[in-house]
Parts: sequence; C-alpha cells; structure tokens
Amino acid sequence: MPSLPRRFALVAHCLLDPLAKVRGITNSDDGVQTVAALIGEGVALVQLPCPEITYLGARRWGMTYEQYDVPAFRKHCRDLLQPIVDTVAALIDGGAVIDRLVGIDGSPSCGVSKTCRGYSGGEPEAVYGATETAQHAQISAGPGVFVEVLLDMLRERGVEPPISGVPEDSL
Repeated sequence: MPSLPRRFALVAHCLLDPLAKVRGITNSDDGVQTVAALIGEGVALVQLPCPEITYLGARRWGMTYEQYDVPAFRKHCRDLLQPIVDTVAALIDGGAVIDRLVGIDGSPSCGVSKTCRGYSGGEPEAVYGATETAQHAQISAGPGVFVEVLLDMLRERGVEPPISGVPEDSL
C-alpha cells in the first residue's frame, strides 16, 4: 500500500469546480491540468471555499477588488476560512508540509500576485455604455481580498505558504 502524501496544497475552489466562476469566463481546462499536475507530484489537495458564490450567488456579475474590499465581505471570508486554517494547523501538527497556495491570478478574491481593480460607481452600462465597462477594470499587482484574509490568518498561526497563480483568463 503506498504511503499517504505528506505535502498538501490549498487550491482555489474553481480549480475543482468551474461552475462557481462568474458565468461566461470559464474558457479552458487549465484548472483541471493544474490539479492533475499536483496530484501527479503526490501533493494532497485542500479545496478552499468560494467566497464569491457564497456571498453573492451563482448569478453574480464580475466585480473588482474595491467592490469586495468591504468589512462585510472580509468578515464573510474570515468565517469561511476559520475551519480551513484550523485544518492547515492540524495537518502541519501531524507532520504534513504545506506545498503551496494555488490561487487565480486576476481574480478580485482569489488572486495571489495579480488582482482585478477599478471602480467608478453606479450602473456600469449607465456610466460607460455596455462596450466600455470592461475598460475600467485593470489587472494590478497584489492579492485579492480573500487571499489577503487567508494569508493574514495563516501568518497569525506562523504559516507562510509559497504561492502560485493560474491566470484567470486561462480558465
């Protein structure tokens, strides 16, 4: 019988469940390939919850970091993440090693090194017209709101995972 993996990765929810993404932005199976590569390396997976679908539902539209960067969403993230952080601590206490955190670069929530920023207020179509709306959101350096909260909570436990990001536009 093979031994169990001693390494684990925290993976963004939509890598295993593309239905959680904002409708219309799932373009390929790169998430599946990323997950398969981790499993092939003998890395166990801990799936993170999707904060966007549990906060706004499946019929939400694309938003930016600034729209999620509010106290209620940060609290929602912290509440969702508490059992995950407890699990990470228990795994580490049991001798496992955190291999990495895999996020979705470009996501306003789950970006690890890039996030989507920009907000001007009001109804996007009323302010910009339907064709101009996307021009007012930019990809910027830095993590998304959910990942910021997760990293803060892990640091409180003395855990600093390596990070890697799957580009959102490749999913």
